Amino acid sequence: MLKADVDHLGLLMSCGLKNERFTVSRLATQSRQLSCFFTLHLPNLLSSNERFKDVYTVFAGGDDLFLIGPWNKLVDLSVLLRKSFSRYVCANPGITFSAGISFHKPQTPIDTMASETEEALEQSKEMGRNRLTVFSETVEWKNVEALLSIRNTIEEWLDHGWVSDALFYRFNEFIRMAAREQQVVKNNEVSIEDMACTKWRALLVYTAERNVAKSIKGDDRRALMTEVTAKLVKWLEGYQGKLRIPLWDVAYNRRNA
Repeated sequence: MLKADVDHLGLLMSCGLKNERFTVSRLATQSRQLSCFFTLHLPNLLSSNERFKDVYTVFAGGDDLFLIGPWNKLVDLSVLLRKSFSRYVCANPGITFSAGISFHKPQTPIDTMASETEEALEQSKEMGRNRLTVFSETVEWKNVEALLSIRNTIEEWLDHGWVSDALFYRFNEFIRMAAREQQVVKNNEVSIEDMACTKWRALLVYTAERNVAKSIKGDDRRALMTEVTAKLVKWLEGYQGKLRIPLWDVAYNRRNA
């Protein structure tokens, strides 16, 4: 389920027009034009795009939307909606929206799904707005596409057999350790109990030696292993826990394939 709404709507409606241009008619036009994105543009976008033909609109209007759809389509849809909304408001940096996505089994009551999706949306708001929350991780929109690119790279590695399932599933542990390391480092003091999380780089290199491109021999394997390891380290240092978004997306896709 995907829920989204416009950030700082009250501020936008009260201060979105200059004083000399503030009239009741212009205020009504501003409100109506904002609603048109959700009531007219969104249905057209869904109906004209084959990828999202199975997405169902629970409601859309005013300044928000609530959609139900295939779990492996909604993250991509949220990115498309954000881009479309940005174009719609002429890339105005002061007009943005936040979104939250939650995942449920088919028999889950609709009120439970709605409540958990609202919690994800509220998490996006509390973390600073203009963000997406998915898999309980909150990410600025500018980083979502980078994470989706990482997802595509991981899928390519698995399809080519360059990365084994063992390394793929061990990666989740490296994400946890890298995220914990970031928290520890912020305190400027590392206790003995917290030192274990700092060894994820050594463990990653060791695991990569045993699980990357095992079917390839010689210098080609060495080059590929170096490339894969370098990218994994870069991703972990840059995104920490947010890497769960591409990793779990790939994991669920393969489990349900």
